[in-house]
Amino acid sequence: MIRKCRYTPMVALASIVTFAIVTSESARADLAPCKAVSAGAETTSNAVANVGQTVIGRASGRDVQMHAGILPCLTLPPVGPGAPQMTLAVSRRTHGLTSFDLSLNLTNPATVEPRQNGAAPTVIIVFSGNIEAADGSADCGDEVVVNNGTCNSVVVASNRLVVNADFDVNACVTVKFTGLRAAGGGPDVIGENDVDILAHTGNVDGNAAVNILDLQAIKNRLIQPVNNATFLFDVNVTGGAINILDLQVTKNNLFQPAACP
Repeated sequence: MIRKCRYTPMVALASIVTFAIVTSESARADLAPCKAVSAGAETTSNAVANVGQTVIGRASGRDVQMHAGILPCLTLPPVGPGAPQMTLAVSRRTHGLTSFDLSLNLTNPATVEPRQNGAAPTVIIVFSGNIEAADGSADCGDEVVVNNGTCNSVVVASNRLVVNADFDVNACVTVKFTGLRAAGGGPDVIGENDVDILAHTGNVDGNAAVNILDLQAIKNRLIQPVNNATFLFDVNVTGGAINILDLQVTKNNLFQPAACP
């Protein structure tokens, strides 16, 4: 590995040189702090005579063709954070006093969200590193657009983008983000920049339709408490327990179509 430094001599502003630390006869170069360049004749990096010396030169195959001389070498700036990318997304609903998250597919097929909006419906997108809005403020309509739904507010919290949004009924909802970068003025977010969610009230088994099978699935869980295993069947997100109202909401949406492209 060759550690490169930029050096611009005062007499030739366009000139750029590189340097390497020769650590052994077999090693080509090793990362080390910059030093003054040693004087000597032109040589190559596998010469034993160069062990321990700081040299400048250019890459030539696996060797570094080095040219000795007296020149300062500048230390490379610290490496900043890598470009963040989306790693996880969830649809959050508040069931009574407790929130439960439905994990969302980041690519097709879209995850089916069978629950109604309820209070404070939210999509939370998690990134591989802390993020910020490039313009200083994350807002609906700028950094976040919700298709087939309503974006109510946006909050950036460390590596999370929290989008408070109501979903249209029986619709393919798309939450799309842009204008985000690594916190501290880092590189722009890369990779996928949207999440699709199929908002299909009562479709608790996640198949192509709301039908008698969904009604039966809810009926099988009547009076059961809402918890991590049953929250999807609390279709009206009232919390407490699965009840007849969840059945009624689902029945009202029987055979209503919904699909994502």
